[in-house]
Amino acid sequence: MKSVFLKQSKPIKALVLGYFLLTLSALMLIGNPNQIPQIVFLTLFGSLIVFGSVSMEIRKDYKNKKHFQLFGITIFKYGFNIPPPEYIVIFFTKQKSDNDWGPVSAMGTTSKDQLFILRIFYKKLHFTLLRTKDAKLAKQKGKELSSLLNVELFDKTI
Repeated sequence: MKSVFLKQSKPIKALVLGYFLLTLSALMLIGNPNQIPQIVFLTLFGSLIVFGSVSMEIRKDYKNKKHFQLFGITIFKYGFNIPPPEYIVIFFTKQKSDNDWGPVSAMGTTSKDQLFILRIFYKKLHFTLLRTKDAKLAKQKGKELSSLLNVELFDKTI
């Protein structure tokens, strides 16, 4: 194994916005097909939000890459630096965010997500590599990364 891929998850609000833009572009195409530039822009932007993703490729030789993918195909990639970790930690957290958009904001509600975080530590620095709702995925990627980089893994989710 030479590298580990860590795909970043999207917030639900981003997916809602992306699908809204795609629906709006379809309705514009049906209602007024003369607005081609606007329809194309909305379709491209909505597709980018819904079908685009960012993945990190952590390599044994520390020549790490971030991949921007569209429909699962890498469009471009670029290098990024992280320090060689002293240890890796997986932990559980609850993330709270205000619903400050749309009609929900008038009710003053918040959304709460339960996330598993995969983070590397070097001296007093840390770098978050993965946020996911799937505990099994976080543990699997943590073990793969620990094995690849030959560093100790601490699982704080138990």
